[in-house]
Amino acid sequence: MRGVFTPAAVQTPAAGVDINFVPVRDACWLLNSLTATLTTSATAGTRQVVLQVLMLDGETIYSKAVVATQAASLTYTYCFARRAGMAADTSALIGTTVSDGVPDFQLPNYAVVRTVSALLAGDQWSGVFATYEVWPTTAEGEQWEQRPKVSQAVPVLETPGHPL
Repeated sequence: MRGVFTPAAVQTPAAGVDINFVPVRDACWLLNSLTATLTTSATAGTRQVVLQVLMLDGETIYSKAVVATQAASLTYTYCFARRAGMAADTSALIGTTVSDGVPDFQLPNYAVVRTVSALLAGDQWSGVFATYEVWPTTAEGEQWEQRPKVSQAVPVLETPGHPL
């Protein structure tokens, strides 16, 4: 069963602050894409973006540093996407666009998506937009599914002379 496709504009963080948001509450979800533009200040230094997914208690579920780095006074658009013809461990810089994969696994309720980029005071993220698939959870926190549970599955009937 597929989840419900959900696009979402993410609040733009203040200058010098990385992206940090909880996409979905009370549901399991799968990150399809995250796109954002980083404009670096004139202050010398190299920034390297790391995409992370964490539990609310701070436990890291996923952490991936983008191979490309960004110097001062530049504007790059970062496009993290699932099933974009790239493995989650591959990144590419084409012009001023950095493309990279995202984890292809279902994420738990209240997981946090963030970037860690060693930003300087004048660096600014903008145009932050995410898409994900959502599966509601039950009151007990279990993933909701429409398919029958194993105990409710129809038994396989053997046909004499025909191997299973």
